[in-house]
Amino acid sequence: MDTRPKNESAAKSELSGEPTGGNDRHFETPSKSREITWDTTTEEYFTFMGYVFDVREAKRVIVSKPRETHKLNVENARDVIGEPGGRRLSVVSLDWNAALSDEVDLNVPVIVVRFDDTYVVIDGYRRMAKACCQGLPSVPCVVLSEEESEAVCDRPLPRRQGEKKNRRRSR
Repeated sequence: MDTRPKNESAAKSELSGEPTGGNDRHFETPSKSREITWDTTTEEYFTFMGYVFDVREAKRVIVSKPRETHKLNVENARDVIGEPGGRRLSVVSLDWNAALSDEVDLNVPVIVVRFDDTYVVIDGYRRMAKACCQGLPSVPCVVLSEEESEAVCDRPLPRRQGEKKNRRRSR
């Protein structure tokens, strides 16, 4: 089941620079990604629909070009991450013991890339799961631009409707 927002306006509604209220007081969101110590040495990949994203390279991009953090709504994340104990089918395989551990820091932003006409999380599913279990409505996130998203992917990404399909990516 595809749980991604169906259009850009729906996708943007999931990402907000404004506080969402509610239980957000449980963690302090850094205002800039430079306030985070990103692990840029550990090799890490995320695969989505046959596309492989280099998470380490995404972190290097974020370190080299700091950006504002946003809030990512996780209230509907159960469709993607499931529930502890596997009571619900999930799209992402998740170690719930690790997700609920004290080692998972909800202050570290989730990394989001542009994919076609929507956004995809490539790093941070444990943080999303922990936030859901704690009843938090959102987690901090950083968003890579379309060009940056393509640069951390193993092949050209699908284009939004109306864009040239044969555009080549330079590395």
